[in-house]
Amino acid sequence: MTKTQLNQHLTNYTQAIEWISNLERFGVVPELQRIRFLLKELGNPETEVKFIHVAGTNGKGSTCAYLAHVLAQCGYGVGLFTSPNIGKFTNRIRFNEEALKS
Repeated sequence: MTKTQLNQHLTNYTQAIEWISNLERFGVVPELQRIRFLLKELGNPETEVKFIHVAGTNGKGSTCAYLAHVLAQCGYGVGLFTSPNIGKFTNRIRFNEEALKS
């Protein structure tokens, strides 16, 4: 999907959430083309940001919660994204242990 197509398709928060939810229902294709496009559009912020990526089968949520808490207590600004969400979509995104406001 090009930037123009994405802008025409997703004109508000509700449409964006619906689009993301449909991706999950049908399965996300494991490729990097879309994320590379997004990162380029955002000015490649990943080259300037320090991050920890936690992967594996079990314990990711607990591990990330512990890391986020420790790093926040040490004075770091900590963003945390978890999936799936419980309740509403914005519960997935936290900054300094507070949920994103919708």
